[in-house]
Amino acid sequence: GTGLGVPGTPGAGGALDIAATPGAPGPPGAELCIHWEGVLVSLPGDGSRVGVVASVMADGRGVRVRPGALSPGSGAWEPEAGADELVLDGHQLELVQPVKKDRVKILSESDTAAGAPGTAGTLIGVDVTDGIVKVDNTTDLAIIDMRLLGKLVA
Repeated sequence: GTGLGVPGTPGAGGALDIAATPGAPGPPGAELCIHWEGVLVSLPGDGSRVGVVASVMADGRGVRVRPGALSPGSGAWEPEAGADELVLDGHQLELVQPVKKDRVKILSESDTAAGAPGTAGTLIGVDVTDGIVKVDNTTDLAIIDMRLLGKLVA
């Protein structure tokens, strides 16, 4: 680890503080789709297809996704030629995990002051389950749960 953040707790099960109330409509964190524009997601199916969220519906749950693929060489996202945007519920999608040096977007409230939802930055390090983000246009570093970070493409 980098010495920043809190070491992982074995057996914690990865529960998020923002989990939905049992029986509530939508998956845990479904309300988080409001900040997903420009973020890379895995499309429903075998997990091999990806897309970029082009826009989020007014309800904050439905999204329009531009299908595409990751280039085997550079890892850059490329739109699928001639493919129509897909309209999906956010709960049908999984975020593509960002890696060090990726551009990221903070998708939800965290317990740090820096890095409000919708803020972009660069992932400069990973400490167990926390991402260390250099927030754009500031000198701020934010330590954010990796599950609250989306890999930015657009």
